[in-house]
Amino acid sequence: MAGAMQVEGHPESVHSRVLDGRLDVHPSRSAIVVFYEVEAVVLTEFGEPVATDRKESRKIININGLNGSSDISALARQVVAHCDLIKPARLLEVEQLLRYMKNRKGGGADVLE
Repeated sequence: MAGAMQVEGHPESVHSRVLDGRLDVHPSRSAIVVFYEVEAVVLTEFGEPVATDRKESRKIININGLNGSSDISALARQVVAHCDLIKPARLLEVEQLLRYMKNRKGGGADVLE
């Protein structure tokens, strides 16, 4: 776990981490939706967990100008570089989502918002 911080006035510390989630295309916009969880664990001064909390979150990555001549591989690399919630190992999955968006009615971008 990363991101430890001391809780003021207490010998506990809080450790948080982001847990991988799923990727999907937005149903109506040219965007990739990243679903993820943030887990926070309160540890005693001896490293024993005393409380755990998880929060589900999502991030929408807007893709503008996706068209028939877009370089999907280059765009996928740009998306992965832009969003630290998407690990490089998921590059092919991002490419698949972009191809889907490119081929669905309405199209989608080469520029990230």
